[in-house]
Amino acid sequence: MDIYDAKFPSLSRFLTGAGGVGAIMVTFVLFVETITSGNVALYALLFNIPFAVGETILGAEAYFFRDWRTLQAVAFVPL
Repeated sequence: MDIYDAKFPSLSRFLTGAGGVGAIMVTFVLFVETITSGNVALYALLFNIPFAVGETILGAEAYFFRDWRTLQAVAFVPL
């Protein structure tokens, strides 16, 4: 598999996404299980707010930067 072939970036993006979802699920479950108060739903909601904010920011960036390569650079350079 050549690194410049379209299959390699697609496979690496898929594996990264699958691993990221697994890590987030484990973190969420551990977070919810350590809460002892009756406000589990509130804390679960607060845990997920940064993800919604991130998707909103990405949507705003995609509105201004229509080319996907430019969008990738703008979205991931701050990291």
